[in-house]
Amino acid sequence: MKFLTIDGIIMINKNSTTSLIYIVCLLISVLFINYITMRHYTTFDLTQKKLFSLDNKSKTIVSDLKEELWIYVYFKPEHELIPMIKKLMTAYQSYSNQIIVKWIDPYRDFEVLNSLGNLKEQFKLNSILLKHKVSHKFLTINDVASYDRSLEQYGIQPKLRNFTGESAITASIISLLDTTSGNIGLIANHGERDPNDINDAGISNFIKSLLLQGFKISLIDLRKVNEIPKDLKILIDCMPRINYTEQELLSVISWMKHNQGSLFLALDPLVSSKDNKMLEFNINPLLEKYGIQLENTIVIDPDKQIPFSRPDNLYIDSYSDFPIVKDMKNIPALFFQARSLTIKKNEDCFTVPLAATSEKGWGENNYSVSNYTFEEQTDSKGPVYIGVAAMNKSDHSKLIVFGDSDFMANVQYKNPGNDRLLENCFYWLSDKSKLLDIPSKEIKGITLNLGRWQLIYILLLGVVIPPVSIILLGICIWRKRK
Repeated sequence: MKFLTIDGIIMINKNSTTSLIYIVCLLISVLFINYITMRHYTTFDLTQKKLFSLDNKSKTIVSDLKEELWIYVYFKPEHELIPMIKKLMTAYQSYSNQIIVKWIDPYRDFEVLNSLGNLKEQFKLNSILLKHKVSHKFLTINDVASYDRSLEQYGIQPKLRNFTGESAITASIISLLDTTSGNIGLIANHGERDPNDINDAGISNFIKSLLLQGFKISLIDLRKVNEIPKDLKILIDCMPRINYTEQELLSVISWMKHNQGSLFLALDPLVSSKDNKMLEFNINPLLEKYGIQLENTIVIDPDKQIPFSRPDNLYIDSYSDFPIVKDMKNIPALFFQARSLTIKKNEDCFTVPLAATSEKGWGENNYSVSNYTFEEQTDSKGPVYIGVAAMNKSDHSKLIVFGDSDFMANVQYKNPGNDRLLENCFYWLSDKSKLLDIPSKEIKGITLNLGRWQLIYILLLGVVIPPVSIILLGICIWRKRK
Protein backbone atom coordinates (compact mmCIF):
# COMPACT_ATOMS: atom_id res chain seq x y z
CA MET A 1 0.00 0.00 0.00
CA LYS A 2 1.30 3.44 -0.99
CA PHE A 3 0.76 6.59 1.09
CA LEU A 4 0.91 10.22 0.01
CA THR A 5 3.74 12.17 1.56
CA ILE A 6 3.81 15.90 2.28
CA ASP A 7 6.05 16.43 -0.76
CA GLY A 8 3.61 14.48 -2.92
CA ILE A 9 0.67 16.58 -1.76
CA ILE A 10 2.62 19.78 -2.44
CA MET A 11 3.52 18.48 -5.92
CA ILE A 12 -0.15 17.68 -6.66
CA ASN A 13 -1.21 21.16 -5.52
CA LYS A 14 1.47 22.76 -7.69
CA ASN A 15 0.35 20.74 -10.71
CA SER A 16 -3.30 21.65 -10.08
CA THR A 17 -2.43 25.34 -9.75
CA THR A 18 -0.35 25.23 -12.94
CA SER A 19 -3.18 23.48 -14.82
CA LEU A 20 -5.67 26.05 -13.55
CA ILE A 21 -3.41 28.89 -14.71
CA TYR A 22 -3.10 27.24 -18.14
CA ILE A 23 -6.88 26.90 -18.41
CA VAL A 24 -7.46 30.53 -17.36
CA CYS A 25 -4.84 31.75 -19.86
CA LEU A 26 -6.43 29.64 -22.58
CA LEU A 27 -9.89 31.09 -21.84
CA ILE A 28 -8.50 34.64 -21.84
CA SER A 29 -6.77 33.97 -25.18
CA VAL A 30 -9.99 32.63 -26.72
CA LEU A 31 -11.98 35.63 -25.46
CA PHE A 32 -9.32 38.04 -26.74
CA ILE A 33 -9.27 36.39 -30.18
CA ASN A 34 -13.09 36.55 -30.35
CA TYR A 35 -13.01 40.23 -29.41
CA ILE A 36 -10.41 41.01 -32.10
CA THR A 37 -12.35 39.11 -34.78
CA MET A 38 -15.56 40.95 -33.82
CA ARG A 39 -13.86 44.32 -34.16
CA HIS A 40 -11.91 43.42 -37.30
CA TYR A 41 -14.11 41.17 -39.41
CA THR A 42 -12.24 39.36 -42.19
CA THR A 43 -13.32 36.73 -44.68
CA PHE A 44 -11.33 34.75 -47.19
CA ASP A 45 -12.74 34.17 -50.66
CA LEU A 46 -11.22 30.98 -52.03
CA THR A 47 -13.44 30.78 -55.13
CA GLN A 48 -11.62 30.95 -58.46
CA LYS A 49 -13.75 33.86 -59.77
CA LYS A 50 -13.80 35.69 -56.38
CA LEU A 51 -17.59 35.40 -56.26
CA PHE A 52 -17.88 36.84 -52.77
CA SER A 53 -15.24 39.60 -52.85
CA LEU A 54 -16.17 43.23 -53.44
CA ASP A 55 -14.55 45.26 -56.18
CA ASN A 56 -12.39 48.16 -54.96
CA LYS A 57 -14.94 50.65 -56.34
CA SER A 58 -17.70 49.06 -54.27
CA LYS A 59 -15.49 49.10 -51.17
CA THR A 60 -14.80 52.82 -51.58
CA ILE A 61 -18.45 53.73 -52.14
CA VAL A 62 -19.72 51.64 -49.22
CA SER A 63 -16.98 52.77 -46.83
CA ASP A 64 -17.96 56.42 -47.43
CA LEU A 65 -21.59 55.92 -46.37
CA LYS A 66 -22.55 58.52 -43.75
CA GLU A 67 -26.20 57.56 -43.22
CA GLU A 68 -28.14 54.34 -42.86
CA LEU A 69 -29.02 52.40 -45.98
CA TRP A 70 -31.53 49.57 -45.64
CA ILE A 71 -31.50 46.50 -47.86
CA TYR A 72 -34.54 44.20 -47.76
CA VAL A 73 -34.06 40.76 -49.33
CA TYR A 74 -37.42 39.15 -50.16
CA PHE A 75 -36.58 35.70 -51.51
CA LYS A 76 -37.77 32.18 -50.94
CA PRO A 77 -35.29 30.50 -48.54
CA GLU A 78 -34.70 27.65 -51.00
CA HIS A 79 -33.86 29.90 -53.97
CA GLU A 80 -30.51 29.08 -55.62
CA LEU A 81 -29.31 32.71 -55.36
CA ILE A 82 -29.75 32.92 -51.57
CA PRO A 83 -26.24 31.61 -50.64
CA MET A 84 -24.58 34.09 -53.01
CA ILE A 85 -26.75 37.00 -51.86
CA LYS A 86 -25.99 36.19 -48.20
CA LYS A 87 -22.25 36.19 -48.85
CA LEU A 88 -22.57 39.46 -50.76
CA MET A 89 -24.57 41.13 -47.98
CA THR A 90 -21.97 40.00 -45.44
CA ALA A 91 -19.23 41.53 -47.60
CA TYR A 92 -21.08 44.86 -47.83
CA GLN A 93 -21.71 44.98 -44.08
CA SER A 94 -18.06 44.22 -43.34
CA TYR A 95 -17.10 47.55 -44.96
CA SER A 96 -19.82 49.72 -43.42
CA ASN A 97 -21.96 49.56 -40.30
CA GLN A 98 -24.40 51.92 -42.05
CA ILE A 99 -25.77 49.07 -44.17
CA ILE A 100 -28.66 47.28 -42.46
CA VAL A 101 -29.90 44.08 -44.09
CA LYS A 102 -33.37 42.67 -43.42
CA TRP A 103 -34.20 39.17 -44.62
CA ILE A 104 -37.87 38.65 -45.36
CA ASP A 105 -39.13 35.07 -45.36
CA PRO A 106 -42.33 35.00 -47.46
CA TYR A 107 -43.70 32.23 -45.25
CA ARG A 108 -43.23 33.97 -41.88
CA ASP A 109 -42.09 37.61 -41.89
CA PHE A 110 -45.40 39.31 -42.63
CA GLU A 111 -44.82 42.09 -40.08
CA VAL A 112 -41.59 43.24 -41.76
CA LEU A 113 -43.35 43.28 -45.12
CA ASN A 114 -46.29 45.26 -43.72
CA SER A 115 -43.91 47.81 -42.15
CA LEU A 116 -42.91 48.94 -45.66
CA GLY A 117 -46.29 50.62 -46.15
CA ASN A 118 -47.05 51.58 -49.75
CA LEU A 119 -43.87 49.90 -50.98
CA LYS A 120 -45.33 46.52 -50.03
CA GLU A 121 -47.53 46.45 -53.15
CA GLN A 122 -44.53 47.07 -55.43
CA PHE A 123 -42.23 44.65 -53.59
CA LYS A 124 -42.52 41.40 -55.53
CA LEU A 125 -41.31 38.00 -54.36
CA ASN A 126 -37.68 37.14 -55.21
CA SER A 127 -36.49 40.73 -55.38
CA ILE A 128 -34.40 43.19 -53.35
CA LEU A 129 -35.38 46.64 -52.06
CA LEU A 130 -32.78 49.31 -51.27
CA LYS A 131 -34.05 52.23 -49.18
CA HIS A 132 -32.26 55.46 -48.25
CA LYS A 133 -34.25 58.25 -46.61
CA VAL A 134 -37.24 58.78 -48.92
CA SER A 135 -35.60 57.22 -51.99
CA HIS A 136 -35.80 53.56 -52.93
CA LYS A 137 -34.98 51.14 -55.72
CA PHE A 138 -36.12 47.61 -56.51
CA LEU A 139 -33.89 44.92 -58.00
CA THR A 140 -35.33 41.78 -59.59
CA ILE A 141 -33.70 38.43 -60.31
CA ASN A 142 -32.83 39.69 -63.78
CA ASP A 143 -30.84 42.54 -62.21
CA VAL A 144 -28.70 40.35 -59.95
CA ALA A 145 -28.21 37.33 -62.20
CA SER A 146 -28.23 36.34 -65.86
CA TYR A 147 -29.41 32.99 -67.16
CA ASP A 148 -28.84 30.92 -70.26
CA ARG A 149 -32.36 30.55 -71.64
CA SER A 150 -31.40 29.06 -75.00
CA LEU A 151 -33.09 25.72 -74.20
CA GLU A 152 -36.07 27.13 -72.31
CA GLN A 153 -38.34 26.68 -75.34
CA TYR A 154 -37.73 22.92 -75.07
CA GLY A 155 -38.87 22.79 -71.45
CA ILE A 156 -35.36 22.86 -69.93
CA GLN A 157 -34.92 25.17 -66.95
CA PRO A 158 -32.67 28.24 -67.49
CA LYS A 159 -29.09 27.78 -66.28
CA LEU A 160 -27.39 30.38 -64.09
CA ARG A 161 -24.49 31.95 -66.02
CA ASN A 162 -23.46 35.15 -64.22
CA PHE A 163 -24.03 36.64 -60.78
CA THR A 164 -24.33 40.42 -61.20
CA GLY A 165 -25.46 41.22 -57.68
CA GLU A 166 -22.53 43.47 -56.78
CA SER A 167 -22.72 45.67 -59.88
CA ALA A 168 -26.52 46.01 -59.51
CA ILE A 169 -26.45 46.82 -55.78
CA THR A 170 -23.50 49.23 -55.97
CA ALA A 171 -25.12 51.03 -58.91
CA SER A 172 -28.35 51.29 -56.92
CA ILE A 173 -26.51 52.67 -53.89
CA ILE A 174 -24.90 55.38 -56.02
CA SER A 175 -28.21 56.29 -57.67
CA LEU A 176 -29.86 56.58 -54.24
CA LEU A 177 -27.07 58.75 -52.84
CA ASP A 178 -26.57 60.87 -55.96
CA THR A 179 -29.87 62.65 -56.48
CA THR A 180 -28.35 65.04 -59.02
CA SER A 181 -27.48 62.71 -61.90
CA GLY A 182 -28.34 65.49 -64.32
CA ASN A 183 -31.17 66.91 -66.37
CA ILE A 184 -32.51 65.10 -69.41
CA GLY A 185 -34.46 66.72 -72.22
CA LEU A 186 -36.95 64.58 -74.15
CA ILE A 187 -37.24 65.99 -77.66
CA ALA A 188 -40.92 66.26 -78.62
CA ASN A 189 -43.24 67.19 -81.51
CA HIS A 190 -41.55 65.08 -84.18
CA GLY A 191 -43.95 62.15 -83.72
CA GLU A 192 -41.87 60.54 -80.95
CA ARG A 193 -43.09 57.80 -78.61
CA ASP A 194 -45.18 59.07 -75.71
CA PRO A 195 -43.16 59.01 -72.44
CA ASN A 196 -46.39 58.83 -70.40
CA ASP A 197 -47.97 55.98 -72.38
CA ILE A 198 -48.24 52.88 -70.13
CA ASN A 199 -49.36 50.63 -73.00
CA ASP A 200 -47.04 48.24 -74.85
CA ALA A 201 -45.88 50.85 -77.38
CA GLY A 202 -45.12 53.53 -74.77
CA ILE A 203 -41.80 54.13 -73.01
CA SER A 204 -43.09 54.89 -69.51
CA ASN A 205 -41.07 52.02 -67.96
CA PHE A 206 -37.89 53.38 -69.51
CA ILE A 207 -38.67 56.88 -68.20
CA LYS A 208 -39.41 55.47 -64.73
CA SER A 209 -36.00 53.76 -64.74
CA LEU A 210 -34.26 57.07 -65.53
CA LEU A 211 -36.12 58.79 -62.69
CA LEU A 212 -34.98 56.06 -60.28
CA GLN A 213 -31.39 56.72 -61.38
CA GLY A 214 -31.79 60.30 -60.16
CA PHE A 215 -32.32 62.10 -63.47
CA LYS A 216 -34.70 65.03 -63.81
CA ILE A 217 -36.66 64.83 -67.06
CA SER A 218 -38.44 67.53 -69.03
CA LEU A 219 -39.93 67.80 -72.52
CA ILE A 220 -38.25 70.14 -74.98
CA ASP A 221 -39.72 71.44 -78.23
CA LEU A 222 -36.82 72.49 -80.45
CA ARG A 223 -39.14 74.68 -82.52
CA LYS A 224 -39.96 76.88 -79.54
CA VAL A 225 -36.49 77.44 -78.11
CA ASN A 226 -33.80 79.64 -79.60
CA GLU A 227 -31.14 77.86 -77.59
CA ILE A 228 -31.15 74.49 -75.84
CA PRO A 229 -30.85 75.03 -72.04
CA LYS A 230 -27.28 74.67 -70.82
CA ASP A 231 -28.33 72.80 -67.68
CA LEU A 232 -29.40 69.80 -69.77
CA LYS A 233 -26.86 66.99 -69.72
CA ILE A 234 -28.54 64.56 -72.13
CA LEU A 235 -31.02 64.87 -75.01
CA ILE A 236 -33.18 61.89 -76.03
CA ASP A 237 -35.11 61.48 -79.26
CA CYS A 238 -37.05 58.22 -79.44
CA MET A 239 -38.52 57.38 -82.86
CA PRO A 240 -38.92 60.76 -84.57
CA ARG A 241 -41.25 60.56 -87.59
CA ILE A 242 -40.65 64.07 -88.93
CA ASN A 243 -37.35 65.54 -90.06
CA TYR A 244 -35.61 68.28 -88.10
CA THR A 245 -35.58 71.77 -89.50
CA GLU A 246 -32.17 73.17 -90.33
CA GLN A 247 -32.33 75.48 -87.31
CA GLU A 248 -33.21 72.59 -84.97
CA LEU A 249 -30.30 70.54 -86.26
CA LEU A 250 -27.86 73.42 -85.86
CA SER A 251 -29.04 74.11 -82.31
CA VAL A 252 -28.47 70.45 -81.31
CA ILE A 253 -24.98 70.43 -82.87
CA SER A 254 -24.09 73.72 -81.15
CA TRP A 255 -25.40 72.53 -77.77
CA MET A 256 -23.36 69.31 -77.95
CA LYS A 257 -20.19 71.14 -78.94
CA HIS A 258 -20.27 73.95 -76.38
CA ASN A 259 -21.84 72.15 -73.41
CA GLN A 260 -20.20 68.72 -73.60
CA GLY A 261 -23.71 67.47 -74.28
CA SER A 262 -24.77 63.87 -74.87
CA LEU A 263 -27.39 62.77 -77.39
CA PHE A 264 -29.31 59.48 -77.48
CA LEU A 265 -31.14 58.62 -80.72
CA ALA A 266 -33.45 55.70 -81.53
CA LEU A 267 -34.23 55.85 -85.25
CA ASP A 268 -36.62 53.27 -86.71
CA PRO A 269 -36.71 52.16 -90.36
CA LEU A 270 -39.88 54.07 -91.22
CA VAL A 271 -41.19 53.00 -94.63
CA SER A 272 -43.62 55.13 -96.66
CA SER A 273 -46.85 53.37 -97.63
CA LYS A 274 -46.98 55.38 -100.87
CA ASP A 275 -43.71 54.49 -102.57
CA ASN A 276 -42.42 51.80 -100.17
CA LYS A 277 -39.26 53.80 -99.57
CA MET A 278 -37.54 54.36 -96.25
CA LEU A 279 -37.74 57.81 -94.70
CA GLU A 280 -34.59 59.80 -95.43
CA PHE A 281 -33.61 61.44 -92.15
CA ASN A 282 -31.78 64.73 -92.54
CA ILE A 283 -29.88 64.02 -89.33
CA ASN A 284 -26.95 62.42 -91.17
CA PRO A 285 -24.86 65.67 -91.10
CA LEU A 286 -24.89 65.41 -87.30
CA LEU A 287 -24.13 61.68 -87.32
CA GLU A 288 -21.25 62.13 -89.77
CA LYS A 289 -19.50 64.43 -87.30
CA TYR A 290 -19.23 61.35 -85.07
CA GLY A 291 -18.31 58.84 -87.76
CA ILE A 292 -21.77 57.25 -88.04
CA GLN A 293 -23.84 56.64 -91.17
CA LEU A 294 -27.58 55.82 -91.07
CA GLU A 295 -28.36 53.33 -93.85
CA ASN A 296 -31.63 52.74 -95.71
CA THR A 297 -31.57 48.99 -95.03
CA ILE A 298 -33.09 46.76 -92.37
CA VAL A 299 -31.07 44.25 -90.38
CA ILE A 300 -31.45 40.52 -91.14
CA ASP A 301 -29.57 37.67 -89.47
CA PRO A 302 -30.76 34.03 -89.82
CA ASP A 303 -28.45 32.96 -86.98
CA LYS A 304 -29.95 35.52 -84.57
CA GLN A 305 -33.62 35.33 -85.52
CA ILE A 306 -35.97 35.11 -82.53
CA PRO A 307 -37.54 31.60 -82.69
CA PHE A 308 -41.04 31.46 -84.20
CA SER A 309 -40.86 35.14 -85.14
CA ARG A 310 -40.28 37.33 -88.20
CA PRO A 311 -36.86 37.18 -89.92
CA ASP A 312 -36.15 40.80 -88.93
CA ASN A 313 -36.90 40.20 -85.23
CA LEU A 314 -33.49 39.51 -83.72
CA TYR A 315 -31.77 38.71 -80.46
CA ILE A 316 -28.28 40.17 -80.28
CA ASP A 317 -25.65 38.76 -77.96
CA SER A 318 -22.55 39.74 -79.95
CA TYR A 319 -21.07 42.79 -78.29
CA SER A 320 -17.81 44.73 -78.39
CA ASP A 321 -15.41 45.22 -75.47
CA PHE A 322 -16.62 48.78 -74.93
CA PRO A 323 -17.54 49.49 -71.25
CA ILE A 324 -21.27 49.80 -72.03
CA VAL A 325 -21.57 46.22 -73.27
CA LYS A 326 -18.44 44.35 -72.21
CA ASP A 327 -20.27 42.85 -69.22
CA MET A 328 -23.29 41.69 -71.25
CA LYS A 329 -21.91 38.38 -72.42
CA ASN A 330 -24.73 35.84 -72.80
CA ILE A 331 -27.35 38.52 -72.06
CA PRO A 332 -29.33 38.95 -75.30
CA ALA A 333 -31.05 42.20 -76.23
CA LEU A 334 -34.12 41.98 -78.48
CA PHE A 335 -34.57 44.20 -81.54
CA PHE A 336 -37.54 44.33 -83.91
CA GLN A 337 -37.00 45.42 -87.52
CA ALA A 338 -33.94 47.54 -86.89
CA ARG A 339 -32.29 49.98 -89.27
CA SER A 340 -28.63 49.30 -90.03
CA LEU A 341 -25.76 51.62 -89.15
CA THR A 342 -22.21 51.83 -90.45
CA ILE A 343 -19.07 53.42 -89.03
CA LYS A 344 -17.13 55.88 -91.15
CA LYS A 345 -13.55 56.83 -90.41
CA ASN A 346 -13.34 60.11 -88.51
CA GLU A 347 -10.08 61.13 -86.84
CA ASP A 348 -11.88 63.61 -84.56
CA CYS A 349 -14.01 60.94 -82.89
CA PHE A 350 -13.78 57.66 -81.08
CA THR A 351 -16.56 55.47 -82.54
CA VAL A 352 -17.37 51.87 -81.54
CA PRO A 353 -20.20 49.40 -82.26
CA LEU A 354 -22.42 48.36 -79.36
CA ALA A 355 -24.60 45.66 -80.93
CA ALA A 356 -23.91 43.78 -84.16
CA THR A 357 -25.14 40.81 -86.16
CA SER A 358 -23.10 37.70 -86.84
CA GLU A 359 -21.05 37.25 -90.01
CA LYS A 360 -24.14 35.77 -91.65
CA GLY A 361 -26.21 38.92 -91.10
CA TRP A 362 -26.75 41.64 -93.69
CA GLY A 363 -28.50 44.93 -94.42
CA GLU A 364 -31.57 44.16 -96.55
CA ASN A 365 -32.48 46.70 -99.22
CA ASN A 366 -35.80 45.11 -100.25
CA TYR A 367 -38.18 45.37 -97.29
CA SER A 368 -41.40 44.63 -99.20
CA VAL A 369 -40.88 40.84 -99.15
CA SER A 370 -41.48 38.37 -96.33
CA ASN A 371 -38.68 35.91 -97.19
CA TYR A 372 -35.34 37.67 -97.23
CA THR A 373 -32.33 36.46 -99.20
CA PHE A 374 -28.95 38.13 -99.44
CA GLU A 375 -28.32 39.88 -102.78
CA GLU A 376 -24.68 40.87 -103.14
CA GLN A 377 -25.44 43.67 -105.63
CA THR A 378 -28.00 45.52 -103.49
CA ASP A 379 -27.59 44.37 -99.87
CA SER A 380 -24.87 45.23 -97.34
CA LYS A 381 -22.74 42.33 -96.19
CA GLY A 382 -22.52 41.68 -92.45
CA PRO A 383 -21.72 42.00 -89.70
CA VAL A 384 -24.17 44.91 -89.55
CA TYR A 385 -24.42 47.33 -86.63
CA ILE A 386 -27.66 48.06 -84.78
CA GLY A 387 -26.17 50.30 -82.09
CA VAL A 388 -23.13 52.60 -82.14
CA ALA A 389 -21.51 54.89 -79.54
CA ALA A 390 -19.18 57.80 -80.26
CA MET A 391 -17.33 60.56 -78.43
CA ASN A 392 -15.69 63.67 -79.85
CA LYS A 393 -12.02 63.78 -78.82
CA SER A 394 -11.85 67.57 -78.47
CA ASP A 395 -15.13 68.71 -76.88
CA HIS A 396 -15.96 65.30 -75.25
CA SER A 397 -19.56 65.38 -76.44
CA LYS A 398 -21.15 61.93 -76.74
CA LEU A 399 -23.60 60.26 -79.08
CA ILE A 400 -25.39 56.90 -78.98
CA VAL A 401 -27.51 55.79 -81.95
CA PHE A 402 -29.73 52.72 -82.27
CA GLY A 403 -31.53 51.77 -85.47
CA ASP A 404 -34.56 50.68 -83.46
CA SER A 405 -36.83 52.10 -80.76
CA ASP A 406 -39.00 49.01 -80.19
CA PHE A 407 -36.40 47.64 -77.78
CA MET A 408 -37.18 50.62 -75.50
CA ALA A 409 -40.96 50.10 -75.56
CA ASN A 410 -42.76 48.87 -72.43
CA VAL A 411 -43.48 45.44 -73.89
CA GLN A 412 -39.76 44.80 -74.60
CA TYR A 413 -38.19 46.77 -71.76
CA LYS A 414 -39.02 43.88 -69.42
CA ASN A 415 -36.40 41.80 -71.22
CA PRO A 416 -33.29 41.85 -68.96
CA GLY A 417 -30.93 42.47 -71.88
CA ASN A 418 -32.82 45.55 -73.07
CA ASP A 419 -33.05 46.95 -69.55
CA ARG A 420 -29.34 46.38 -68.87
CA LEU A 421 -28.25 47.80 -72.23
CA LEU A 422 -30.22 51.03 -71.81
CA GLU A 423 -29.16 51.48 -68.19
CA ASN A 424 -25.50 51.09 -69.15
CA CYS A 425 -25.91 53.56 -72.02
CA PHE A 426 -27.07 56.27 -69.65
CA TYR A 427 -24.37 55.49 -67.10
CA TRP A 428 -21.88 56.21 -69.88
CA LEU A 429 -23.66 59.29 -71.24
CA SER A 430 -23.90 60.80 -67.73
CA ASP A 431 -20.20 60.14 -66.97
CA LYS A 432 -20.94 57.38 -64.46
CA SER A 433 -18.68 54.98 -66.28
CA LYS A 434 -17.19 53.75 -63.00
CA LEU A 435 -20.39 51.75 -62.53
CA LEU A 436 -19.65 49.88 -65.75
CA ASP A 437 -16.27 48.67 -64.49
CA ILE A 438 -17.66 46.44 -61.74
CA PRO A 439 -17.55 43.00 -63.36
CA SER A 440 -20.17 40.30 -63.05
CA LYS A 441 -19.11 36.98 -61.54
CA GLU A 442 -19.28 34.09 -63.97
CA ILE A 443 -20.75 30.89 -62.53
CA LYS A 444 -18.66 28.23 -64.14
CA GLY A 445 -19.07 24.56 -63.34
CA ILE A 446 -16.16 22.14 -63.61
CA THR A 447 -16.79 18.73 -65.13
CA LEU A 448 -14.49 15.85 -64.17
CA ASN A 449 -14.45 12.91 -66.55
CA LEU A 450 -13.21 9.99 -64.44
CA GLY A 451 -12.40 6.52 -65.70
CA ARG A 452 -13.35 3.23 -64.02
CA TRP A 453 -10.03 2.77 -62.17
CA GLN A 454 -10.00 6.41 -61.03
CA LEU A 455 -13.43 5.92 -59.46
CA ILE A 456 -12.17 2.75 -57.74
CA TYR A 457 -9.14 4.64 -56.33
CA ILE A 458 -11.43 7.40 -54.99
CA LEU A 459 -13.68 4.76 -53.40
CA LEU A 460 -10.72 3.04 -51.73
CA LEU A 461 -9.07 6.25 -50.49
CA GLY A 462 -12.25 7.95 -49.33
CA VAL A 463 -14.48 5.13 -48.12
CA VAL A 464 -12.57 1.88 -47.52
CA ILE A 465 -9.03 2.68 -46.33
CA PRO A 466 -9.80 5.22 -43.50
CA PRO A 467 -12.14 2.97 -41.43
CA VAL A 468 -10.03 -0.15 -42.08
CA SER A 469 -6.90 1.73 -40.91
CA ILE A 470 -8.63 2.79 -37.68
CA ILE A 471 -9.79 -0.78 -37.01
CA LEU A 472 -6.29 -2.20 -37.58
CA LEU A 473 -4.75 0.47 -35.35
CA GLY A 474 -7.23 -0.40 -32.59
CA ILE A 475 -6.41 -4.11 -32.87
CA CYS A 476 -2.66 -3.38 -32.63
CA ILE A 477 -3.12 -1.24 -29.50
CA TRP A 478 -5.37 -3.89 -27.90
CA ARG A 479 -2.86 -6.68 -28.55
CA LYS A 480 0.01 -4.59 -27.19
CA ARG A 481 -1.84 -3.82 -23.96
CA LYS A 482 -2.86 -7.44 -23.57
